[in-house]
Amino acid sequence: ILCKSPDSPCEKCLSCEKFESGTHLDFLKISLNDDKKNGKIDTIRQEILPRVYHKANEGISKVFIFAAADKMTLASFNSLLKVIEEPPLNTFFIFITSNLYAIPITIFSRCRKVRFQPLTRDRLKEMLSANYDIKEENLEKLILK
Repeated sequence: ILCKSPDSPCEKCLSCEKFESGTHLDFLKISLNDDKKNGKIDTIRQEILPRVYHKANEGISKVFIFAAADKMTLASFNSLLKVIEEPPLNTFFIFITSNLYAIPITIFSRCRKVRFQPLTRDRLKEMLSANYDIKEENLEKLILK
């Protein structure tokens, strides 16, 4: 979404590099596992909603990912409801959850659902060995954890 190349993601442009390094100004990951305060309504109102309504800094799109969205409070979801119903142009919200039924129906009904399946062991080994220099025996141990 944030890549400026027609062959996106190109993983080479400045936008892709900033995304990979975690410094892209138009991307925000709200990780509820890391910091419980991110699920609170005050955080949504004071830190997230103002960013939603600002123009994109580096491109034309903005992306907000809510990891472990099922840990958000009902009040937090409700504070996002209006912006989810009528999002600013080229603004994307992604709610990640392993418990679909923890998402309020008011939010759930306004979202496109994308289901992901776990990676097979072989695919996971292939991805890890392609991206990291890991010995075969350590790779097996890592996958078993």
